[in-house]
Amino acid sequence: RYFRPHGPDTAKKAMTFKDGVVSFTIQPGMAPSSSDIPNGTERAEMGQKADRAKFVRQSFRVRVDPGFKAPKRLMISQVKQGKKTNFSPAIAVYLTKGGTAKCIDYTGNRQKQKIVETRKKGINLTDGRWHSVVMEYGISDVNGYCRVQIDGRTIVEMSGHDSNPNGSELVARIGPYRDKLSVPQTIYFDDWRVSQWKKSPPR
Repeated sequence: RYFRPHGPDTAKKAMTFKDGVVSFTIQPGMAPSSSDIPNGTERAEMGQKADRAKFVRQSFRVRVDPGFKAPKRLMISQVKQGKKTNFSPAIAVYLTKGGTAKCIDYTGNRQKQKIVETRKKGINLTDGRWHSVVMEYGISDVNGYCRVQIDGRTIVEMSGHDSNPNGSELVARIGPYRDKLSVPQTIYFDDWRVSQWKKSPPR
């Protein structure tokens, strides 16, 4: 079941459906969360809840128009426990620098990030072509798992770590979340799927 994580409903204003593809056009000033204005961020996201899951797999295809620019931080997908924690999402994909993917280790109540640029794997997410993304996230205090694959290539992977920020309301999301910018940006998504399991990873 889909829902829009933040209100007022900027996601609904930003979304357009055509030929089975959903596009998000984020405009300057789209700041529905109470934290957006003080943090200088903007967003328009769609989510699927996975509260009872121990393992989540999120997949989709994504593209932008030719000549697309991401001069500031621009996240397009994440899996996050959104309440009772201020930690960054355990797994995320960005269009910054032509594409980056991130996993986080929360050991010791800290955030140790592993970030890899997709161009190091020969992939530019801002080249105007469709790209296939698979995000896998296993939740555990000591045996966590995180992997992002793009076009069949593993971009970043982490295992055997604390992947549990001990929050609540686990949500898989797509849609732009960016640092404040003075121009609109449009991102296209297709074939969005979220699968979840209550026990061990299906690998």
